[in-house]
Amino acid sequence: MKKITIKTIALSLFLLPAFVFAQDAISNGLVNASTFGLPNVDLITFISRLVRIFLSLVVLIVILMIILSGFKWMLSGGDDEKIKKARSSFINSIIGLIIIFISYAIVSFVLRSLAVATS
Repeated sequence: MKKITIKTIALSLFLLPAFVFAQDAISNGLVNASTFGLPNVDLITFISRLVRIFLSLVVLIVILMIILSGFKWMLSGGDDEKIKKARSSFINSIIGLIIIFISYAIVSFVLRSLAVATS
């Protein structure tokens, strides 16, 4: 425990000048998004891209859940309990997909409204 604390303090003191001089570099215009290879975009566009990426990943997970519940249904072997679980999983996945599309529509509307209001 003591060694970790000493190492943390030493690392903090080593990095302290970088944090202190960072504000000077930003205020002088030496550091911006293009410095790190990122495009200069406004906040609304950045948030919109993040939301689209997140919702794309969630849709991919839901589609995989739909496929998995279909496999469970096919491999149930006629067992009514397994069929009920697979059907329930399938219906819940479809409901989740509908909720994702509705949330995308709402977020898209809000971000477009903010873009129009701020421009």
